[in-house]
Amino acid sequence: MISKDMRLCKIHGTHDSWSTYRSATCVSGFRYICKFCSKQKRSKWFQKNREKSKADNRLYKKQNPDKAKLYRDRYFKDSDWVDRKNSRLRQSNWERKLRVQAHFGGTCPCGENEPRFLCVDHINDDGKYHRKEVGITAGFYRWLERNNFVSDRPLQLLCHSCNQKKTITSINSKELSKYSIRRKRKKLMAISHYSNGRFECACCSENDLDKLSLDHINGGGTKHRKTGIYNLSVWLVKNNFPPGFQVLCYNCNYCKGAYGECMHKTRTKK
Repeated sequence: MISKDMRLCKIHGTHDSWSTYRSATCVSGFRYICKFCSKQKRSKWFQKNREKSKADNRLYKKQNPDKAKLYRDRYFKDSDWVDRKNSRLRQSNWERKLRVQAHFGGTCPCGENEPRFLCVDHINDDGKYHRKEVGITAGFYRWLERNNFVSDRPLQLLCHSCNQKKTITSINSKELSKYSIRRKRKKLMAISHYSNGRFECACCSENDLDKLSLDHINGGGTKHRKTGIYNLSVWLVKNNFPPGFQVLCYNCNYCKGAYGECMHKTRTKK
């Protein structure tokens, strides 16, 4: 069997280890290319013809609804395939997040450099409207990469705690209504109770009041708020401080919710 090096990957192997394609320009009538080279070629074509490819896919699904449904059922009912796909997607999103953070310096002005604590902040506080246009979280990071990190809105890298403090400082600079003052007073009462008067994070001992939040110890905060709770601090005071809550900084709270456990505890275990 003929053996040679491929042009793209330089991998030495036989034709048996490569994919076979019919070709009118080759003497044998077939063209041989390894899987890596084929994947690289398809990826480059897709990057150049992204919109055309998406339009063709939408047209095919519209013209062949039965085949499209059969394809979806074939793959999405395979739990192993779904798990592999989700795993690859999470890994891809994580690597993209690291690249975006590296572009913006990789460190918050406060000195925090743990990637799980960092996020991209809109300096002019217009992120809510921008994300409606380009997408949230992973979608926003994809948009940044596609546009070579060029945005008409100024951006910076902050940790979640500093991002929240920036928001609170911006709100406090405005004239507060009597209801806002009442909610702020209730939050201080709740933080004082659940921190035993220490006013610090139960995980990392952060003691900046603007960086502290109230956390559901056993999770389920989103479902709890959907029951009609407008403000958690007010609800806690009104219900005489029920058990099951703790004080965490926004970094630890976000990391616990997104990754199941805060990085401070993960480092301690290691």
